[in-house]
Order: sequence, then structure tokens, then C-alpha cells
Amino acid sequence: MRNRYRSRPSQLVDPLPVVIVFCDYTHTAPRYFVVLKRLIKQKVTLHIRPAPKHGMNPNDLLEWAQTELSQFREGDPPDDNSVIAFLLVDLERDAERESAACAAKAAEGPDLLVLRSEPCFELWTLLHIEDTGSAFQNCKAVINRIRQVWPKEYGGTFENKAQANYQPLLKDMAKAAKRARKHHEANDPSWTELYCLIEKVQALTQESQEDC
Repeated sequence: MRNRYRSRPSQLVDPLPVVIVFCDYTHTAPRYFVVLKRLIKQKVTLHIRPAPKHGMNPNDLLEWAQTELSQFREGDPPDDNSVIAFLLVDLERDAERESAACAAKAAEGPDLLVLRSEPCFELWTLLHIEDTGSAFQNCKAVINRIRQVWPKEYGGTFENKAQANYQPLLKDMAKAAKRARKHHEANDPSWTELYCLIEKVQALTQESQEDC
């Protein structure tokens, strides 16, 4: 069976570094990364993999991601590609925090990193617009804040997070990463480790430019 990750014959093009993003069962994160994928496609190959079902706990998500990553490596011909994978985990529910910490520790290694968000991925969206580490009761509260500040920054309205246009955010991606790092290192009430992924992508695209 053809490996679903392969999109080009590696014999015909120079190999690009590969980044795989494993998401929980949602449309929001994949929609954001589809936009990013188009932006970096000449420098980095980005694969986006949503979880196969809703409600998977962090340990089950880790097992799924590790299996997917193993299958990718089996189907990928040996070359000089650097391959790194990220698993995104939300901490909106109290029960997820301990298991997410265990999953992050279990995944320690050079090729798969667990990136947690308190309370949810949508905080990463908000950080493009607003520099905040404030406490949010849940993901709904984060989305309500996005709806308040989105029109002034990008125009229009932010209604359905799964159908929003994330293209305008990319100009503020580096700024969001700096904000995310700051609030995570300060152990603020809300934080996300998504900056680790973005900083890695930025480093890979810079390396590709230097190789040209």
C-alpha cells in the first residue's frame, strides 16, 4: 500500500526536512497548519495528522502518534532528511494534566515532542493578536476573547473556529512564538508550548535558505 505521507518521488528532487504534526480530534489545529504548510512548502515538508477519534487521552494520543511515526519511517526511503514530529495536547480538562505530563516524559527524545497548551490550542491563535498569559476557565473563554479582538486586528468576525481563515495570522506567527515562550517560561496561568514547533520550522526554513 502506498505510504500516505509520500507526496513526491525522492529520486527527482532534493530531500526537504520533514515535520509531522499530530493533532487531537479537531479541525482547528489542522486548518491552521494547512495554511502554514502552503507558506513553507518550498523549504519544509509538513505533514498534518488529526487523531482518528474524539476523546483520546494524552497517553492514547502518544501511542497513536508513535505508531504513525514508526510507519512513516518504515515507508520512507533512507536519505538525509531530518524528521521531527510534534504531538499537540490540550489541558482543558483536569484529568488530562497528569496524563499529559506522563506522555511528555514518555516521549522524551529527538524525534517526537509533546507540546501542551493550557487550556487549549486556541490560545495559540489568540497570541497572534494579544500578548496574554491570563487565566481562562476553558477553551470557550479563549474563543470568546478571540472574537473580541479579532475584528480590530484582521477585520471581519471570528465565528466558527473550524472554518476561520487563518491566513492573516501568519504575518504575526513569529510574534506569537515569542509571546508563547515568554508566558510558558514565566509559568503564567495560560501558556502553550507551540512556540517550540514554530521555532523549529523557522530554523529549518533558514537552513534551507542558507543552502541555496
